[in-house]
Amino acid sequence: MVTDRIPHLSSTLTLFVDAKEEIVKQWVEYPSPHEVLLHHGIDTETFRELFAGSVFDYFIEVIRGTQEIGDCPVMATFLNFLKDRDVTSAELFVICSHFRKAMIDFTYINGIDNRELIDEISSVFDLNFAGVLKMYSERIYEKELELEESVKLLNEYKRAIDESALVSKTDLNGIMTYVNDNLVNACGYSHDEVLGRTHNVMRHPDMPSRFFKVMWETIQQKKVFKGTIKNRKKNGDYFYVDATVLPITDAQENITEYISISYEVTKLVDARQQAVDAGQAKDYFLSNMSHEIRTPLNAILGFVSILIDEQPTSKQRKYLDIVQKSGENLLSIINDILDFSKLRSGEFTIEARPFILHEELSQTLELFAASANEKDITLLSFIDPKIPYNLIADPLRIKQIIANLLSNAIKFTPFGGKVEVEVTCPVEGELVISVHDSGVGISSEDQQKIFNAFAQTQNSSTYLYGGTGLGLSICMQLAEHMGGSIDVASVDGAGSTFTLSLPVTVNEDGCNIDIFDAEAFKKLHVGLLQPGEEESQKVTLLRRYWDVFNLNVEVIHTLDKCDCDLIFFIDSEMDDLLRQGLIHQQTPAIAIMDYLKETYDSVSHIAALHFPIYCAKLYNAFLEAMQISPSGEKTAEKGQMQRQFDARMLVAEDNVANQELIKIILHRYGIDHVVVPDGFEALNLYKRSRFDMILMDEQMPRMNGIDATKQIILYEDKHNITHTPIVALTANVIKGAKERGLSAGYDAFLGKPIVIRELEKVFEQFLDESGERHILVPDEADKGRIHGVDEAKLIKELMLEPEQLLMLMEVFLAKMEKTVPQLERAIDNGVFEEVAKLAHSIKGSSANFRIKTVQNLAKCIEEAAMHSDESCDFKKLFEALKVELENIYIED
Repeated sequence: MVTDRIPHLSSTLTLFVDAKEEIVKQWVEYPSPHEVLLHHGIDTETFRELFAGSVFDYFIEVIRGTQEIGDCPVMATFLNFLKDRDVTSAELFVICSHFRKAMIDFTYINGIDNRELIDEISSVFDLNFAGVLKMYSERIYEKELELEESVKLLNEYKRAIDESALVSKTDLNGIMTYVNDNLVNACGYSHDEVLGRTHNVMRHPDMPSRFFKVMWETIQQKKVFKGTIKNRKKNGDYFYVDATVLPITDAQENITEYISISYEVTKLVDARQQAVDAGQAKDYFLSNMSHEIRTPLNAILGFVSILIDEQPTSKQRKYLDIVQKSGENLLSIINDILDFSKLRSGEFTIEARPFILHEELSQTLELFAASANEKDITLLSFIDPKIPYNLIADPLRIKQIIANLLSNAIKFTPFGGKVEVEVTCPVEGELVISVHDSGVGISSEDQQKIFNAFAQTQNSSTYLYGGTGLGLSICMQLAEHMGGSIDVASVDGAGSTFTLSLPVTVNEDGCNIDIFDAEAFKKLHVGLLQPGEEESQKVTLLRRYWDVFNLNVEVIHTLDKCDCDLIFFIDSEMDDLLRQGLIHQQTPAIAIMDYLKETYDSVSHIAALHFPIYCAKLYNAFLEAMQISPSGEKTAEKGQMQRQFDARMLVAEDNVANQELIKIILHRYGIDHVVVPDGFEALNLYKRSRFDMILMDEQMPRMNGIDATKQIILYEDKHNITHTPIVALTANVIKGAKERGLSAGYDAFLGKPIVIRELEKVFEQFLDESGERHILVPDEADKGRIHGVDEAKLIKELMLEPEQLLMLMEVFLAKMEKTVPQLERAIDNGVFEEVAKLAHSIKGSSANFRIKTVQNLAKCIEEAAMHSDESCDFKKLFEALKVELENIYIED
């Protein structure tokens, strides 16, 4: 104890205790300790509350003799608090010595002039500070040990990184100050050749400047940058690194330098690129192979169809059927491969456009009626009449998916089974289509992989049916491209249900109508002739339609005293006696048949309704049975209702025959039009006048269609003009032409030959319908006047009158008389550009008249000329073309 050595301090103890707050306050307010505390981020108020008061209390306890000198617990806590702040012993002395100063200054302020008292205060302080200094030294020693351990560990890390990574450091200007051996070995430069220079010495020209700009912006914000960099070696070779670049900061968080730690990944990047190249090469090969095989296969199937029509013997017919089915199988496989390669290569596009769901799906169902009939499979369908008539989505891809699902369902369903298709819109904006079969089913294990490419189920029976295993994979990818999905539910041996869910939009601008006007039939007394008590599934399906239309249908078991206005009956449930009764009774009736037969063709009051059943077919069966026309009249003139559009159209087309054909078509639709011969004239006329639509050919003199379209769009943007729809009408339908055209600005893309239905859909999409409709009663073609073309087919497909077709053929032949000699001269002179242009013109003209042989020959000449293919026998192709054209003439 030191109490015996400090009598004066002990005697004045009470005076100091009473002045505690004053002494402590004075201590922390001295400038020197105040600066030390602030320098290390210690708030003086916090120091006074946490430490200063407790130091004073310890000092008093030492004077009282209740506390050992030099063993100050609060100073131990304070030193612990300071351990991460790098406080020096001198700074610690400044803090502690000013406590002594505050005690001594207090004696002077209070007039205590006692030299012995001041010496005693200093003595106690010195003894106490010696203990504090000892604790400080122990802390420093511990910290040095920790630092030594950290440095050792850091050196181990550095050695590990140097052994495995490529390391470099730069100053703030990007000048390299350190590179390790790995980096030197990788780049081929020596240490001296890279130190003092920037990383640009290794920069590869393939690396964009933007990459390094982003890197510098990132690290200058004290963030970590990561990226793959392509570098150049001293010998000009390249190497790739995955780099992590980060700033190094000092104690004040100021950036002092940058460090880059990289790992060479050249082999990995090269392997990845090789895999991409190999994948593209594979997809390109598959696409080309599929196309090249499909072309001759189409010819094979075409000639097989011709031979079948030529009444072969039964044996020959059997062989031809085998060839045809095998060819169709092969064509299906090739189409799958082609679609799969397009999806893999990214060439596949989804084209959303307005369409009529009920029409598109009913057509698809009809395509599979025959194959279902061959296996005695009942094809049931329910397309909810409440689904909006006009939707926006990609109808082609939807039909492709449904066709694949239907094909599989029929394929895997045994003879006498059934396939059901249900189409609903359970919530607004969602279309759900399910295909259920009573086939072999799919095990739960196989359900997990059937959507994988080239995968098939392990059920041994499935191998009997062949196939690529691509169909369901393509369907799933198509569904996902459209923002939808496909689910499967199945029990092995008990059938499967595939459900397609897709987002769709109702076309508010389209014509949304009721596809089944049931008002005329609600007042009818309708009977269902059902000999037995049990209702068949076929009737249950019909009831769903009846319920939607709110029709009252009564079940009757006999025809005795039948007072019905209309009778439904399932033909397969009738015996001969009932059939005869239905025929003789003369009551309007609808026969529900498994497939189309001629049983009631000669019976005027019985309409045959065969599966699959949908609204339009059911409605037409009602009309036929009741002998009512669509307008509600009992009799009506047979003919086609021609729609009319209130529009003005600009047509750019250089081919005279095509000009005349388009004029006739537009006239029939009531569309006012102006025709110009090239894109330059179209652009100038557009600037002077307004149109509702532009039909644009692609290959034209002076300015082609794509350039004209781009110029029109630029003009619209510059003058803030509402965009006029531009529709391509071109014979250029090679792979990629449509995608390039749409990306250039076309709003729609139509190929030649002109298909009236497709043209009308474009009119429907972009033009306003006038509401008027004209009845067209086409005349019979005067057979034999035009040789070399199918007059009846052209009149029907193009909705022409015979005289109009005759006039168009005269224009076509006159055009050929002029163009063919020009083509011959161009071939003789070897002017490929001119050959391609003239052949393209012939191709377009002949396509519209469905002259396939001329069209194909002209296409071959055009493609060979476009590629300057000197190996092509242009003369031979031309002579064949000339012969085909000579077979087309008008009989006087």
